[in-house]
Amino acid sequence: MNTDHSVLTYNSELSFSDIADRDKLFQTLELSTTVWNRCSELIFNNKPLLRLKVVHHLCYYTLRVEFPNIPSQLIIQTEKSVTCAYRAAKSNKHVITKPFKRYNHSIQLDKRLYGFKKDGTLRITTIDNRVSVTFNIYPKLESMFSKYPMCDPLIFVKNGLIYISFPFRISVGNVLLTKLAIGVDLGIKNVATTSDGIVYSDKNYLANKRRIRYLKRCLRSKRTKSATKHLKKIRFKERSVTKNMVHCLTNKILSESMGNVIVLENLSKIKKNTKRNKEFNNKQSQVPYYMIRQFLTYKAPLVNKQVVTVSPAYTSLTDCRTGLRDGVRRRGRYVGNDGKVLHSDINAAINIAIKSKLPISCNYGSIYGQGIVNSPIVCKSINK
Repeated sequence: MNTDHSVLTYNSELSFSDIADRDKLFQTLELSTTVWNRCSELIFNNKPLLRLKVVHHLCYYTLRVEFPNIPSQLIIQTEKSVTCAYRAAKSNKHVITKPFKRYNHSIQLDKRLYGFKKDGTLRITTIDNRVSVTFNIYPKLESMFSKYPMCDPLIFVKNGLIYISFPFRISVGNVLLTKLAIGVDLGIKNVATTSDGIVYSDKNYLANKRRIRYLKRCLRSKRTKSATKHLKKIRFKERSVTKNMVHCLTNKILSESMGNVIVLENLSKIKKNTKRNKEFNNKQSQVPYYMIRQFLTYKAPLVNKQVVTVSPAYTSLTDCRTGLRDGVRRRGRYVGNDGKVLHSDINAAINIAIKSKLPISCNYGSIYGQGIVNSPIVCKSINK
């Protein structure tokens, strides 16, 4: 059996016994950002093959001459980071008209750039030798250190403070020898619906989302300096509200689902289909499909579960009882060929689970009746 892995990250603030050590590390972070931007310019202007060896021959000696104080291993890490950024843009078919720039200070460490001492302190390479730092080991972080192996950490600056991010590798062993699939259908009105017959909706979140979107449109039309500043705050608030909702939603799905294999539709290209009207496209653009999938993927191994994806083709147009596309979907209802009215989202969730070709966890009784359509089971933890 293949072993599945997930990465879970916890942050902690760094503490310094000497203010000079903090200044050294902060200057190293600032210089690293400058080197990153310079490396990005070299790649953009020369347009080499995005291979590490080619990028290294192009950038390394130039950066060593221009920035003699920076450690050589930091340059190598910078080359990897910039190459990954351009590869991601290329794979997503973005049109690159100017070199990428980094504004936030951060450094991805590796074994040559840091080390743990026996007393628990951390030694980090800077522009002037290594400095000793400590970090806050709270109970959850201590538990993660004792249970899971740690990957290379990341140092970053936020609000003038220096933090370290510890990623832990979570693996699923022999827990999934017996697999039971549960389908999850994601939507606009009902955020998520499972094949067990549970419908998660949050009217307050949707109303707040519409209010924030309206405020953003008003601020864009002003085109003033204060409006631009306010717009930046609103965008941050929108992301925070969405992340909070997704955290609560995914926790509920994982805790209440009977199956140990969460089956989702592969909706990576759904927002590229803009054939419908503008109002529908605007509503669909507000649904965090990828974030829900991402959060479920990294949280599932913590509760001994797994996430898989299937094709979304015809899941909403197929009758889950017969497997035939002989019914008609009308908003929140699916009218079968025999005249029975089904809950369209639960019907789709069962079809998603069936596509996994695994034994499924479902509640066929919940798909019938008008009452279920008008009275979904609301997830109180996300209805804030």
